[in-house]
Amino acid sequence: IGSFDELRQKKSSMANAVSDAAEDFRKTEGEIRLTNEMIHFTGQYYATRTMHSDFMRSRTKARFRSQHQDELSRYDEAVRYFKENNAGKIPLINELRERKKALATERERQEKEAEKIRKGLKNLQTAVSNVEVILDMKTLPERQNQELQVQRKKRDRGPELS
Repeated sequence: IGSFDELRQKKSSMANAVSDAAEDFRKTEGEIRLTNEMIHFTGQYYATRTMHSDFMRSRTKARFRSQHQDELSRYDEAVRYFKENNAGKIPLINELRERKKALATERERQEKEAEKIRKGLKNLQTAVSNVEVILDMKTLPERQNQELQVQRKKRDRGPELS
């Protein structure tokens, strides 16, 4: 780094990298939630489809439905979910579990990468602060006020990638 402006630019690009990493992490989390939901409804479908088959073969459908309302409702709920979310296709549970495992691995990789980026950003922030102090670019009260604002933002936001 040859100049103070270069240092600031590098800090800015590192801050952008942190937000990009957080966005990627959120996307992966969303995919994991969707996969878990699909696993739930796939299990529900397979657990209740024999009951639905028995219902379809039953001669007294009204009586059968009243006796097995819960199972049939869960079957209908699963079928409705897949019609709305997966073009009516019921995925294989093993494929969903493999996808979930791959997404969990990806999430761990993203967490490690984000941690490296955050550490790099923290080092750059320290370097910028040190240069500013050395060059007396900010007075002590301004620096303290800025540090308090950063701490408040972190506290209000909570953990970023936990």
